[in-house]
Amino acid sequence: MNAIEAMTVTEQRAELPIHYAELESIYSQTIDRGVRSLAITSCNGGEGTTTLACALAKRAQAGGHRTLLIDMNFCRPAIGPELGIEQKPWRSLDRHFSDEIELTPTQADYQGEGCLAVLPGPATPTGSLLLREKQYLDRCIQAWLAEYEVVIIDTSPLNAINRHNIPAERIAAECDGVLLTVRAGVTLQSQVVSAVARLEAMDVQLSGCVFNDIENPSLAEELIRETHRLQRWLPGLMSWLRQRVQRSALLNMGL
Repeated sequence: MNAIEAMTVTEQRAELPIHYAELESIYSQTIDRGVRSLAITSCNGGEGTTTLACALAKRAQAGGHRTLLIDMNFCRPAIGPELGIEQKPWRSLDRHFSDEIELTPTQADYQGEGCLAVLPGPATPTGSLLLREKQYLDRCIQAWLAEYEVVIIDTSPLNAINRHNIPAERIAAECDGVLLTVRAGVTLQSQVVSAVARLEAMDVQLSGCVFNDIENPSLAEELIRETHRLQRWLPGLMSWLRQRVQRSALLNMGL
């Protein structure tokens, strides 16, 4: 198995703020190092790939990059619903689906001059068989890179095989970088080994492994959560205690 760099993200809500230190670490080791096409995948469904893909796309936009976010999980597309964009059939195969790409309005709190365009998952898996062809998929990505500085693709899970989805490892093989999300405390080691084996079979080397700790909070996070139970009676003390816990290197140490 290739060496995997571990980066930890705690997903507390549907949207991951772009100022999170964990997200910045992922960004600095991928897009900020010149990775222009990035595939984000997982072992199983529900491990946080869409949350991470959306957050990284918004971070790239905030950094002034023209960014294209693509949903290639045809079985369970989630980017469209998450960003409030209508899903439509992918029809313009000869134009690399340019008719289906939509620009999202720039948020007031984003810095930079970049734009964020989104190609949501198709309402029907039209054209998916053509995309399974290596040469056509490569042409699509190269066409997107000619117009956008960064292309981020949310893929289907590596261990989920069905007739609609393009195998995630095929998409990963055409990208500059690949991130594997793993739900700590939920995803089995055997599932990770199986997923990595699929990537290695396509000569894909991981850029990093992102651990979603929503089911596995740190000791500091548990202590902070407990302080809110006494907030009503001891607001000053609980506020002081939270600050001390947040500053403690020992309590915030990863396991």
